[in-house]
Amino acid sequence: MKKVVIITGGYSSEHNISLKSARTVEIELNNLGYSVSILKIEKSGYDYRSIKSAMFDCAFIALHGPPAEDGYIQKHLDKIKLPYTCSGSNISAITFNKYECNLMLNKLGLRCPKSISVNNESKIDCQLIEKEFSYPLIVKPNRSGSSYGVSKVSDMMQLKVAIKLAFEHDNHIMFEEFIDGTEVSCGVFYNNAVTSLPVTEIVTDNEFFDYEAKYEGKSNEITPARIDKIIYSKIKNLTEKIYSELNLKGICRVDYIIKNNLPYIIEINTVPGLSKESIIPKQLKCMNISLSEIFKISIENATFNE
Repeated sequence: MKKVVIITGGYSSEHNISLKSARTVEIELNNLGYSVSILKIEKSGYDYRSIKSAMFDCAFIALHGPPAEDGYIQKHLDKIKLPYTCSGSNISAITFNKYECNLMLNKLGLRCPKSISVNNESKIDCQLIEKEFSYPLIVKPNRSGSSYGVSKVSDMMQLKVAIKLAFEHDNHIMFEEFIDGTEVSCGVFYNNAVTSLPVTEIVTDNEFFDYEAKYEGKSNEITPARIDKIIYSKIKNLTEKIYSELNLKGICRVDYIIKNNLPYIIEINTVPGLSKESIIPKQLKCMNISLSEIFKISIENATFNE
């Protein structure tokens, strides 16, 4: 019987969402007969030295945001040689930093919205931002998830309010070109080969796919997406390419906006949500893959970095 520790919670606004994902994982792993323990990291902090490799065979990461999605906890798991179910420390740190991720993707010849990163609120020149971007534009924390602190703004007054909100969630924020198009998301995992999941189309009456749309039923997520077949295939192939070229591990999800038949990469999620409200379980269901099957695959493919 494999001993699996589910690591969840975390320091960020996504703490409670992580707990929901962990509960889903716990139920399925118990049904599979694994010996399951829960390690909840509180917002107040955590002593990583309590995790010992002799205690477990695998760490299942169900923690969105720091200290897992930013790659921090993976450093400790690598040190003690405990296999885990998500991407390694270095690439996780880059993908969690939205601006750095955009730079990396651009170097690979992939398309992202134009963006600027700022780490000092007092030095922001709003008039310069207006010159660089036409309204509407997106203001967001550089390192945050679940659309916490993200705003779509259409004038100077909204811009100033959005800057303050974004800085409440991170000390680095970014300004991003607003892409007006169809939002889609595609999951991906590895099982003998890199395999993309069905593409989901996201429809919401809100300004964008914000927290309310994601978790409070203010969106309609349609799987498979109602988009052109060629674009659909392009999204799946692009998702698999990103997974391979970035050396991602475990279950991941890439979010896009399609404008004029061109996909713009919006975000790479290395620890996507797994609760009943989340996109990945819906995509798996469309592909007739059970949660227990995908979680078993994740554990069997778990690794650590030497």
